[in-house]
Amino acid sequence: MSRLKIYLHIGEPKCASSSLQELFRRHAADFRKFNLVYPLDVVQDEAHIGSGNANTGGFAEREFFSRIQKLTHDHPGCNLLFSSEGLFSYCAEGGVPALIQHIESLGYEAHIIWITRDIIPITISGIL
Repeated sequence: MSRLKIYLHIGEPKCASSSLQELFRRHAADFRKFNLVYPLDVVQDEAHIGSGNANTGGFAEREFFSRIQKLTHDHPGCNLLFSSEGLFSYCAEGGVPALIQHIESLGYEAHIIWITRDIIPITISGIL
């Protein structure tokens, strides 16, 4: 039997994370049909409406890992989907190995979806 999975969407600022979070929220019931939980009971940062957004309003490693552990306990036997912009800086500064290690210590397989923007068009559009 394959291990359960935690999918973690990490969105760089201005990469449509809020739109994806809203899409995830709207289709949470559909995801459950495929044993994938986008938790709707996660406390939200005021700037984001996407339930399941793991953002803590500035990354707090211990709080985030504790939140993941609680959700794995609350949804046994389910794959989980999280979305966070708050993890971007943490992961960009080398936090990915610790994140993967924590997820795997819970018995889950880690899948990270990292969305970034191409800096050249952004720079050109800012100049023009």
